[in-house]
Order: sequence, then C-alpha cells, then structure tokens
Amino acid sequence: MNLQHRKIVRLRVHLKLDSIASDLGALARQMAAKVLHLALDHHPIED
Repeated sequence: MNLQHRKIVRLRVHLKLDSIASDLGALARQMAAKVLHLALDHHPIED
C-alpha cells in the first residue's frame, strides 16, 4: 500500500515538473522571439 502510494506521488511530481518545464520552455521561446524581433527592429542589418 505504502509503495503504491509513493509511486503515485512520484508520478504526480514528475507530471508537475514536466508541465512547469514546458511552460518555462514556451516562455523562453516567446522571450527569445521578442528579443530577436526588437534587436532586428533597432539594428537593421547593414550591407
């Protein structure tokens, strides 16, 4: 019973960490896109 409970808790923690990681990944991509967009807007590429 106790072992089963531990497995469930561990699984929940993993799922929570996965969801946090994917949220952070999405946020990081958004930030990178914004920074890149701003950088390109403010510093046009010279020939």
